[in-house]
Amino acid sequence: MKDISKRIQQLRQQSGLTQEELANRLHVTRQAVSNWENRKTRPDIDTLEAMAQVFGMDVVQLIYGDGSPLSRKNRWLPTIIYGGAVAVWLLLTFFALPAANEALKRSYDGSLTAALRCICGVLSAALCPLIFSVLQVRLPIQGKPLRPALLAVGILLAGLYAAWWMLWPISIILDGLPNWVQRRFVIPFIPVVVKPWLPILSGGLLYLGISRSKPGPSSMEDS
Repeated sequence: MKDISKRIQQLRQQSGLTQEELANRLHVTRQAVSNWENRKTRPDIDTLEAMAQVFGMDVVQLIYGDGSPLSRKNRWLPTIIYGGAVAVWLLLTFFALPAANEALKRSYDGSLTAALRCICGVLSAALCPLIFSVLQVRLPIQGKPLRPALLAVGILLAGLYAAWWMLWPISIILDGLPNWVQRRFVIPFIPVVVKPWLPILSGGLLYLGISRSKPGPSSMEDS
């Protein structure tokens, strides 16, 4: 933690913040920020956590940068998880689903096919996060309302897809909904909610809404 003073100054300048602006965001005085950067004092852990949120990173990245083993592990762990989900999705799509469709022709029982399609849809939501994670794609804007809007749309699309697959087996058990309900509220939405792009788009929006970008270079510096 011996370089924390230099890290604070570097990240502050890269983010285009003055000492006064950073102090306001952390609810401290400008003199406190100046003391940190001049190695007179050090911020406590609560302040470091708040500072990490301001700079869009975790505390480990704030203290050590991206060179620490923990930072590298944290950076690649989501990619490995997304990659595993996409791999399972592709295996199910190209091998399990065709086999289930063949079984459907013999037994006329579509429950297995429906279950596999639902699982494939959920797993396909990892496709965009995998691509974004590998390419290190982050939103250049940290503030509101862009991030909450993306999260809201992503949750809405995921909710539509989940609602369809939750209601579908229920409608089968109850021998279907009333005809007027199906005509007005179910049938018009089926072509939309069962599309494979819906969970994929939802996963991408959720990733962009949750992920934080690193502060980029800025020409704004203290005078």
